[in-house]
Amino acid sequence: MLQLDSGTSPGPYTVYADTVDSNPIEMNVPAIRLRNGVIYTVTPQPSQFIVVNNNPACNNKYAVSVSAPAPPATPTPTPVSTNTPTNTPTLTSTPTPTPTPTLTPTITSVPLTPTPTPTVTSAAPVSVTVNLTIDPGNTGYTEIYYSPTYNVTPSLQQTLTTSGTFTFNVFDTNTFYVITKQLSRAYNYQLSEIIYSINGVPDINSPYLKGLNVENKLASIPTYGGPNGYPSVTLGNTYIVDTFIGNQR
Repeated sequence: MLQLDSGTSPGPYTVYADTVDSNPIEMNVPAIRLRNGVIYTVTPQPSQFIVVNNNPACNNKYAVSVSAPAPPATPTPTPVSTNTPTNTPTLTSTPTPTPTPTLTPTITSVPLTPTPTPTVTSAAPVSVTVNLTIDPGNTGYTEIYYSPTYNVTPSLQQTLTTSGTFTFNVFDTNTFYVITKQLSRAYNYQLSEIIYSINGVPDINSPYLKGLNVENKLASIPTYGGPNGYPSVTLGNTYIVDTFIGNQR
């Protein structure tokens, strides 16, 4: 019977007969099994068993030699092992194994170099077209507010007082808006009107309608957010603002 004392490492272990140069009798044997005692039948009878600790947590792999007693007259059942070899080794010499030290690598930390974050100073321009139509008997104007500089609050850049078209560029993600005001009318049902279309589709607030002498402003906080509710532009889209003074469209 092969039996180790209670102070042995948890293993796993490899068991050899007489020499570690021979084929192992059993591999990956837990320490608890060796402490309880294991009977190995080896022909010819070895003079000793050599138990090698294969635990990677140990600093060194080491071997323990245990004298091999004569087999008992009545064999004792051996616990079932999942790794019992099928061959029976023939052993010759008994060298004393020399422990092989396990080298511990030295890790040198290298500081990471941060990747600089690019600073965005400008963006691509987006075209916006504003149309004004004034019906006969009506007077008024359309004011156009935008910024020719990236990321700046829009300001008054152009005023239309007669029917016509004005196209301008707004930088991507910038805001703009228009104000239309009716100053006089021929009929009391006439008013000022704004229809704002993105890619040919009017926004959910169109038409924006106001009466005589009231500023009609293209702005909606619920729709466009921000403190003023001005619409913003996105590169690749088409923006058209149709303004009318007179009959409703």
